Amino acid sequence: MKIAIAGLVVLMGAVFLWRPLSLPFSGAVVTNDFVLQTADGPLDTKALRGNVLAVVFATVDCGAPCAERAGRLARAYAQLNDGERASVRMVLISADPERDPPVRIGAYAKGIHPEMAGATGKPDEVQAVADGFAVLIKRNPPGMDGPPVAVSQWIYLVEPDGRYSSVLNDNVGVEAIAQSLRSRIPPRPSIGR
Repeated sequence: MKIAIAGLVVLMGAVFLWRPLSLPFSGAVVTNDFVLQTADGPLDTKALRGNVLAVVFATVDCGAPCAERAGRLARAYAQLNDGERASVRMVLISADPERDPPVRIGAYAKGIHPEMAGATGKPDEVQAVADGFAVLIKRNPPGMDGPPVAVSQWIYLVEPDGRYSSVLNDNVGVEAIAQSLRSRIPPRPSIGR
């Protein structure tokens, strides 16, 4: 019985993570829209519609795990051609807004890739965004080894229409990340002759 329940939970999780969320009665698409602050002002994902969003959660103090994950995303982004890169936005959200104000997380994101936006907000705003992506943020007790805040080690993809569509774990390589981004880019209309 426990195995059957575990299997059902895994199946439901797979459906949740790989299929767009929709409200069953209204037909409205559930989006992961948010507004957070960057060093350059507000970042409103509704203003980025038409672009694929690649979102990572990290902290400046996270060290190698966060830098590696965001770096894999940056290397995948670099594999895209100019037209493809124009349709992809990378967003690094601080999971520790109390230690990472907009200027600090922005500088960290730009250090990973000049086109990566660093965003943060009030703790409750960041937590609401994290909850929307099912991100686990855990505050470690003082004196514990590791960073003050631990965060899920995934890359979250949002479709051009704002629907959360996929999560890529640490086992997904740079080429596969690039292909996943590329496959979500909407086709551009061809110019008539």
